[in-house]
Amino acid sequence: MSSRFVIDTNTIVSAALFRQSVPRQAVDAALAGGIVLVSDATTLELTSVLLRSKFDRYLSSDVRERFLTVFLQQTALIEIIEPITACRDPKQGRGSLANVTLSEAKGPDRDSSLRSE
Repeated sequence: MSSRFVIDTNTIVSAALFRQSVPRQAVDAALAGGIVLVSDATTLELTSVLLRSKFDRYLSSDVRERFLTVFLQQTALIEIIEPITACRDPKQGRGSLANVTLSEAKGPDRDSSLRSE
């Protein structure tokens, strides 16, 4: 079984904005070494954060949209079946652990790569 990874939204945003960053290296390693899991909720959060106009000074919205598309093509969509609130930081409650099921219909597409982004 492949390793599975859940990556925090802030890490993915940093990876998109800064190609030579440690977060980018972590995202690239996770994509190369296993399956990155996303849910509808995390995808929505990532999209809304990454497309904020405050990031225009780093990358155009077109480039950020392309990164998002390529990134999501390489992930596996999961369904949250039972939230588990075990977060130490009460402000980060939405980042709780969860029991999940893998969606067989939307697995990773290994033909695309973020490395060219």
